[in-house]
Amino acid sequence: MDQARLSALTCHGLRQAAARIGASFAVYRPVGTGSPLDSPAIASVDLAYTQDCSLAFRVALAPDKPIVQLLCDPSSLQAGDYLVGTETLFVLRVDPARPASGVLCNATLSVLQSATATQPGTNAYGGLASSAATALATGWPASLLLRSKTEADPTRLPSDTRSAYYAVLLPAISGVTITSGMRLLDAGGNIYQIVGTQRSAFGWSISAALQTS
Repeated sequence: MDQARLSALTCHGLRQAAARIGASFAVYRPVGTGSPLDSPAIASVDLAYTQDCSLAFRVALAPDKPIVQLLCDPSSLQAGDYLVGTETLFVLRVDPARPASGVLCNATLSVLQSATATQPGTNAYGGLASSAATALATGWPASLLLRSKTEADPTRLPSDTRSAYYAVLLPAISGVTITSGMRLLDAGGNIYQIVGTQRSAFGWSISAALQTS
């Protein structure tokens, strides 16, 4: 049996199972750098999800594990698509002859490029001002989970307290390369200094520190 035939049979089985136990989710495909959910949905799928790789749904979801297996027909999905229903997820990866994987989103983030000084010694403020930042991408649902360690805030200002560190998962954003030194802004106005990034076939994995001043 060739891979195409096996993939078709797998998709058929997943679609039938999802129709019985899943809920309807709208599919959004990002275009540009604006909020992916501002464009009309391109499709809908029946979907259930679990952290159980066997798709047996024997375990409850753990709050510190955002990656889930998607019980749905993956034939119309691609990595980076958003699925919106009872929860918001993005598609992490789609492979032949197996279920797709996704990420549960709990935050909406914008990626900011900090303004740099144009003249040495003449700037009124030496820190990072949100008003002077350029938004490279706005309104992207993401996973933002607290990590255990805390460290001194990277801004190093006198009023700083120890900063909480977060692990962030984002899909790839067309035309945007995320690097250390950029910042993330959430819907509540909190700012996170990016201290490390990794781009892979799964999208962006980011380490960021909450700014405390």
